[in-house]
Amino acid sequence: MSAKYGSNPNIMYDPGTNPPFAWATVKTYHEAVIAAIRAKRSRQHHLPCTPQWDQKPDTAAADPVTLPRTWPMWSNFYANSHPLAGFQKAITTTLNAGLAIFVTEYGGCSANGNGTFNARNCKKWWTFLDANDIGCTNWAVETNGETSSIFKTNASANGPWNHGPNLTDPDGTTIITYIQSKYAATLTSP
Repeated sequence: MSAKYGSNPNIMYDPGTNPPFAWATVKTYHEAVIAAIRAKRSRQHHLPCTPQWDQKPDTAAADPVTLPRTWPMWSNFYANSHPLAGFQKAITTTLNAGLAIFVTEYGGCSANGNGTFNARNCKKWWTFLDANDIGCTNWAVETNGETSSIFKTNASANGPWNHGPNLTDPDGTTIITYIQSKYAATLTSP
């Protein structure tokens, strides 16, 4: 991938997710993988995973990967399973250490992809992320039939996607409404 897309600035590497190892082991892995990618003259950003389902950026902040364009990844918040209060200190510690964070996976449901869509907790997360300039990507932009899916199972694979016939409710409509509040041209409404 780095040989083919090395000059494309729109690529971010996520060289691992949910490691069951201590940060020292994960850090060594990242340093080797990032060096191999950079050997192909790749200039993109890297998002090293962190321990405990990528939810321990503070462990990485205490001993960060120091290669350029690399910062701790904090991912996998699911609003119905992970209240902000349980993770805010680790995120703030990382930010206070001068390191950036990018949330590569979130949902308003439970961590298993199903359960209740918790709009209240999801909005608390968004408010915190926005206030701290932390970018995020939603899981799952697909039609898998789980609560996490923002599209109904009969939604077109090619779009266009409209609120009523294509998005799940409340999860899909809530998430797309949030994204539209940031980027007005994301989805065409009927």
